[in-house]
Amino acid sequence: MITMTKEQFRKTVKERRGQAAPMDLARDSEIIFRKIREMNAYLIASSIYCYVDFNNEVQTRSFLAQAIAEGKQVAVPRIEKDAMHFYYIDSLRQIVTNKNGLPEPKQNTERANSANALVIVPGLAFDPSCARIGYGKGYYDRFLREERTHMTVAVAYDFQVFEEVPQEEGDVRLQWLITESRRFRRDVNL
Repeated sequence: MITMTKEQFRKTVKERRGQAAPMDLARDSEIIFRKIREMNAYLIASSIYCYVDFNNEVQTRSFLAQAIAEGKQVAVPRIEKDAMHFYYIDSLRQIVTNKNGLPEPKQNTERANSANALVIVPGLAFDPSCARIGYGKGYYDRFLREERTHMTVAVAYDFQVFEEVPQEEGDVRLQWLITESRRFRRDVNL
């Protein structure tokens, strides 16, 4: 039985992330992305769509650099009005900080158009059924409802996983959730 609202989950996780030791977050991020690089979904993917970490999220920059070095097409998100779109980058130098302090691709990058990318998804709280609570704006849910052919993998620290998180109509469950010590896979017909 769910005892907290989405907003309470968000507050709890933000507090936990703020109290976590930076060295622990860096170590756990490396473990999480080592697991992802071993997944068949990563090995066969030619395109990787992945957020750029911010504010103690699971750290992605080393992963992004390695994927680029391995020859993957890498795209990172930019918010434009009420939508999120991914743009290809071939270097971390193509990531800038926007006026809101968020990392995003430079303006002159090409919009990603892969039909079947592996999408690495952030969030604040998750449960073993791969349900997700994001930051409350719905960008990933809208993107994933429109782009249904992509494989989805959420990344989180163990302290972000709860027995159950509330879901509303329109929330998208992911196919995988990877933490530093656990893997969850939602039963889906792939």
